[in-house]
Amino acid sequence: MYMLLKIPFRLLLVYSAIYIVSTMYFQTTIPSERLDSEQLLEVTGTNQIKIDGDRLRGFVQYEGEFIYVTYRISSEEEKMRLERFQWQDAALRLRLAPSELQRSSHPYAFQMAHYLKMNRANHYAEIIEFVHLEEQKTWRSTLESWREQLRKQIEHIFPQDLHWEAKALLIGDKSDFTTEINEQLQILGISHLLAISGLHVSLVMLLIRGTLLRLRMTHETTHYLLLVTLPLYAIIAGASPSVLRASLMAFFVLLFLKPGSKLSPIDALSYSAIALLFWKPTLFYFPGFQLSYGAALTIILSAQLLRRVKNPVVQLFLISLFTQLSLYPILLFHFYEFSVSSIVINILYVPIYSSFVLPSYLIILCTSYFLPLFSEWYVMIFVPIQRFLLQVTGMLAELPYQMWVGGAISVTVMGGITLSILYAFIALERKQWKRAIFIFVIPFILLESRPYWNEELVVTFIDVGQGDSILIELPHRQGVYLVDAGGVLRYEQKEAWKERQSLYEVGRQVVVPLLKAKQMTTLDTLFVTHADSDHMEGADEVMERVRTKLIVYPPGSEQKELMAELLNLADERKVAHQPITAPKQWQVGKTTFRLLWPHQDAIITDDNDRSLVLEIIHGEYTILLMGDLEEEMERQLAKNYERRPGTYVLKAGHHGSRTSTTEEWVQATRPDEAVISAGRHNRYGHPHEEVIERLKSHQVNIRSTAEEGTIEYRFK
Repeated sequence: MYMLLKIPFRLLLVYSAIYIVSTMYFQTTIPSERLDSEQLLEVTGTNQIKIDGDRLRGFVQYEGEFIYVTYRISSEEEKMRLERFQWQDAALRLRLAPSELQRSSHPYAFQMAHYLKMNRANHYAEIIEFVHLEEQKTWRSTLESWREQLRKQIEHIFPQDLHWEAKALLIGDKSDFTTEINEQLQILGISHLLAISGLHVSLVMLLIRGTLLRLRMTHETTHYLLLVTLPLYAIIAGASPSVLRASLMAFFVLLFLKPGSKLSPIDALSYSAIALLFWKPTLFYFPGFQLSYGAALTIILSAQLLRRVKNPVVQLFLISLFTQLSLYPILLFHFYEFSVSSIVINILYVPIYSSFVLPSYLIILCTSYFLPLFSEWYVMIFVPIQRFLLQVTGMLAELPYQMWVGGAISVTVMGGITLSILYAFIALERKQWKRAIFIFVIPFILLESRPYWNEELVVTFIDVGQGDSILIELPHRQGVYLVDAGGVLRYEQKEAWKERQSLYEVGRQVVVPLLKAKQMTTLDTLFVTHADSDHMEGADEVMERVRTKLIVYPPGSEQKELMAELLNLADERKVAHQPITAPKQWQVGKTTFRLLWPHQDAIITDDNDRSLVLEIIHGEYTILLMGDLEEEMERQLAKNYERRPGTYVLKAGHHGSRTSTTEEWVQATRPDEAVISAGRHNRYGHPHEEVIERLKSHQVNIRSTAEEGTIEYRFK
């Protein structure tokens, strides 16, 4: 082992780069496969199998390859049995059937195919039956058992409202994190404090070293025991990129910690990265890997600058500033935004967590085994203080304008910004302050001005499954409108054991990522066409994450429960809202908007017939958005509708239902293209065949979100 590390670093780096890049290339270019037919396979379990509600998902291993499997649990008793089972290295005999991998709604939503590639899975399937389950005793399953025992001990000694934080800090388990917790940490830019990293590893190693020395072990024995303990601790702590990076760095430092041998921090960081990527090359694609190594590299390379500062508070501020400036290209590439307030927030939170919160959790956990009375006493003092801190965290996260949305960037742009940051740091080292500031600021100015360069009207029909959501972006960012926000139709009242902790939310997981990728921080108007859940259930999720100036809706729909809840939320957030009726017309720049329906004097008894019908006119182009308007009201509109010359795009009413897109309306509008917003394999059979045939008979080109995903039009 030691002789291996004597290989010239440059040679090792070249060989490693060739291996890692080639492995990543072949791994990510091999197409994912699904089983051609139902098969009975002998597979090995992993610790990446999770149970949420009535669904089991995760990875199993088969002949050196990974398969992503899903399973619907049939009863509460079966769920309890599966939850108790030790999956790591278990021998499983599974009856597997082909399973369709769902396409992502748009490029900025969660990419399941990419996730499978990152985890080296080339197959995906559904479990039809567990034919045989048998736990196996291996070193990995033993470590996983220890981890489970630690998890139970944490749940025993800490109150339930602190379980999520205690598990994250002590064993790297974030399974109890809610959407609200994740968003608070992201807004404040303190997610890294809840990820086990160098600070955690240092504290744990100091604790172990001090204990071993007090037990009168020699320094040499202690040294070697630490070398053995580090990888074990990394696995028990969850083996996340930050854990592995910190543990491996400490491992290499200890390995070279002998007379006449020196290992610089940059060498230790490089060796740890090489070791990790040799083990799992696709780790390079993980945001956690990139952020963890990027932060460590920034701190190491800026050490000379930091040494010039003697004030510890200023030094902490500079560390936070340099780290955020270095990492924001990575954050934009993956998340399209980053926290501006984190630069200041970290000055407060890093000392609190490093000197009080983390040590307290460690002391309480350790003493709970051999000094339980002291542990209980410490808990009584610690818990109220920590609850207060978490309340403050929640209040700080509610403050507005903390996130800067830079939008989606390409790998090329990310590389360019990174090079500019590197050049700015070089200028700082040379004490060229004005040049450094100028170089830092230029990318921000260019990114911030991007939306105003666009000269086109962009209309995006977002794939929200069985629902509607249309995004309208005016030229030069003169306005941003969202017509509906999609939603999930939830029909059945599930039993308690079937309820999932992670619910699918269209607004948060589909609409908001698209808005942020397009650098949209404000909606000028949110049009809610009517109060059906597949059109507006996601509206509250959008409004909570994107500033909204005005909500408009058809009169009468405010009596519906969903609309009433949305308007109450709007009042809480001081968002203006009003009902709107036709005829109404307004113009922004070269774009004209006309509200065609509902008329103020119309007698409406059906919710779908309340739908707002919006016409957008931009030069020779006309776009008609029909909501869920039904046939009778369409016929009324058709009687008085005058078609203008030019190209027409029709958003077909009611997802292509036979009760809309009537012959009269098609003849009156004579669309060139029709867009149908419907879910793939939806239970209603939308779009109905009669509608498809009707449109085809008029030579209308038909496009569907069910087939194409999100559809975007650009009109000059």
